[in-house]
Amino acid sequence: MSEVFNLVNLKGGVGKTVSTINIAYSMSAMGKSVLIIDTDSQGNILTALGRNPDTSFPTLADIMSAAIDGKISYYDVRDCIMRIGSVDVIPANYLLAGLDLKLMNAMAREYVLKGIVEYVRKDYDYILIDSPPSLGVIVMNSLTASDYVLIPVEAQYLSFESLKVMLDTVNITKLKLNPNLNVGIFITKYQSNANICKAILEKTREMYGESVKVFDKQICYRGVKKKYYNIGDIKGIKIIKSYSAGGKYRGFYELKDKSGDFLYTTFFLKQVNDEIKAYEKGDLWFAQEFKKQILCSSVYDKDAIKYIQEENPNIIVVC
Repeated sequence: MSEVFNLVNLKGGVGKTVSTINIAYSMSAMGKSVLIIDTDSQGNILTALGRNPDTSFPTLADIMSAAIDGKISYYDVRDCIMRIGSVDVIPANYLLAGLDLKLMNAMAREYVLKGIVEYVRKDYDYILIDSPPSLGVIVMNSLTASDYVLIPVEAQYLSFESLKVMLDTVNITKLKLNPNLNVGIFITKYQSNANICKAILEKTREMYGESVKVFDKQICYRGVKKKYYNIGDIKGIKIIKSYSAGGKYRGFYELKDKSGDFLYTTFFLKQVNDEIKAYEKGDLWFAQEFKKQILCSSVYDKDAIKYIQEENPNIIVVC
């Protein structure tokens, strides 16, 4: 039986979708079978993975509507699952936004998604649910279907302010619908050189650290360390193998420097002859001279990895 994690926050733009994708592919890199369920009608999971969230493929809205009508089976759920790289995805699109009214009138409306999850729970080690920035009936379904809720909190004041409302909602869910729900908070877009970020982290630990799990590590804002890294400045690079889509490689990496700070990001890679070029939003941002600079990237191609290691013996590459 799998464990179900729900990434949720009332505030938008705090890193729910990006964190869901990174966690999913990191788990997959460790040999685990993972399913992502997108419950946001914006369909950003597919967009982030390079797919178009259109209506040509069955989505979560289709199987939730069928579940409400009592016309659903294991095979109906499996038909909605698409394989993207090493992870399975149940996608969402704008049709999910129109399901709220039908859900409001459904019997046991908070348990519809839980019933869908139970059909495929035995097929995966982990199931990750990406929730929309709201407290509507879809989010209540996500919380009821989960074993763990992870709340990403941007290290800014407005995001911190929404945390109390989110935790109150989680506590009501635990009391009324899902008493076994476990809660964790992690800080995103953290800048170690910004006083506001330090204050938010300290205040989060002070106010909520005794009642819920506040993770020790923060997800750093990727713009803080956007620079060239000399080999002497790097303690280790962990490169996680990912997948190929549309001729480009979608990669994930973890970097740790001597100060102990972590940097997480996602970007596209493509191979041109014998050169590896990494792009962040289309801009080339690391040096081509591998002997002089560190390569902060995730590389899928084994020959490329071998080439980089030969040119830079101090680089640690883990696949």
